[in-house]
Amino acid sequence: MKKLLSLLSVSMLLFVLAACGSESSEGSNADSNTENQETAQEEGVSKEVKTALLEYQGSVIKVIRSAESTFAGYATPEDVEAAEVKPATAAETAASEIAAIEIPAELADYQADLEASAEKLSQFYAKKAELLEAGSEDLTEADALKQEYIDTINKVFNEVELSVPTFDMVFQ
Repeated sequence: MKKLLSLLSVSMLLFVLAACGSESSEGSNADSNTENQETAQEEGVSKEVKTALLEYQGSVIKVIRSAESTFAGYATPEDVEAAEVKPATAAETAASEIAAIEIPAELADYQADLEASAEKLSQFYAKKAELLEAGSEDLTEADALKQEYIDTINKVFNEVELSVPTFDMVFQ
């Protein structure tokens, strides 16, 4: 009987200690939850900005892929002459699609850079079309504009603290 009573006392003591320990743990959890919520609110703006930038860039990438698939058909001067859609028309289409992409309000701080990058991209396609229609296979002049676009958009990604996109698979 003494053994049973001592075993019951020890288990009651463990139960009380466990209950008291979880109350203090809950109190510290409440403090850490409050801290996490405050941190999330501080980072919420930058998370929204990052999300908006990624969505914007996704829209631009769709236009680039569409334009690049059109320009891929102009491998030779004969292809340019035989094409139903001429390079100048394809460049105008790409430029109008790029201009139609709305810059989200969350990116207001970066609007000038994003507009400049969009302009460089439009200039790239216009120069590429000009060179292709002239029969040139050397697109170095156009590639310089493409690189300016990449540098400008990478600057925005760095300022927002996102990994810069790679364009190796996008531009052909």
